[in-house]
Amino acid sequence: MRYRLPVLLLAGLALPAAGQTRTAQSGDNFNWSGHIPAGGWIRVKNLNGGITVDLNGDGWRGGGLELITTNGGVHITMPANYSAQLDASTQNGGLDVGFPIRVQGSIGRRISTQLGAGGAPIRLTTTNGGVSVRRR
Repeated sequence: MRYRLPVLLLAGLALPAAGQTRTAQSGDNFNWSGHIPAGGWIRVKNLNGGITVDLNGDGWRGGGLELITTNGGVHITMPANYSAQLDASTQNGGLDVGFPIRVQGSIGRRISTQLGAGGAPIRLTTTNGGVSVRRR
């Protein structure tokens, strides 16, 4: 997984390239690109600014991935064959999924759908911003 994250709090994220844990405080700018080994639960929380994540592989191995921001968008790109349980929500913004999905019930500011064969949850949440999901 590669991601770019400005102004964020990474709680207990081990960066394998450096073998250390990195926590950025409010006001910091933090950009990191690298590989997170399979397994575990990753939670990224940001107050002011967007979160952009590029996923690789065919699905998340482990507990899941949660991306949360208050003032900014959440943007995720994944391979066409990626499998996961996608949960995306916004209070003041749009939801944009760039490929066909199956949704049951009403579509408002929250969607929940199975991608591919399903699997670990990927939760994308913002208060003031949009959510976009793309495949490549």
